[in-house]
Amino acid sequence: MNKVPSCVLVLLICLGVAPGCARQRAYDRPGVIDADRARDAEECRKANTVPRVSGPLVLSGGRLVRYPFENLDRHGYNLCMEAKGYRITPG
Repeated sequence: MNKVPSCVLVLLICLGVAPGCARQRAYDRPGVIDADRARDAEECRKANTVPRVSGPLVLSGGRLVRYPFENLDRHGYNLCMEAKGYRITPG
């Protein structure tokens, strides 16, 4: 049986970690006040909450740790915020 070179394992771990390092998104709508944005965000969060599952293992400080899982359907959340007139801005 062939052994997988350690550099391949490191590459696979890095690829698994990369999505968790994605930047946070900010939502903007002309004329909206912070209280309305917070209310809309909370409504979309509640409508797109998904069950928690185990998070992936990631390499941190030379050891494997469990990465917290975001229990949110991000695609559904984005669609909900866009339906309310928000646009994603760089965060």
